[in-house]
Amino acid sequence: MYQKVYVKKRPGLDEFLRLLANDYEIVIYTASLAQYADPVIDEMDVERVIAKRLYREACAVDDEGCFYKDLSKIGRKAKDCVMVDDNPRNFRNQKR
Repeated sequence: MYQKVYVKKRPGLDEFLRLLANDYEIVIYTASLAQYADPVIDEMDVERVIAKRLYREACAVDDEGCFYKDLSKIGRKAKDCVMVDDNPRNFRNQKR
């Protein structure tokens, strides 16, 4: 069961995602649970151009119990990925 979510999108997001999807596979990789993330992504991606969604279970867990992303888990070559994240810890173990 989904909760009601409120999403405020930046102007131009729909066009940006549409243009990006013309040349790239868009994967949302979040440390959130699917039950929270799906309604937010659904509101964000009105044109349904996001190809794949990865959730908390696709993340690595450190010894502090926090969830950090590991690009090696997404089945793509790191050299072909662009990672955008607001948490600098998610970049610390990424191979270049």
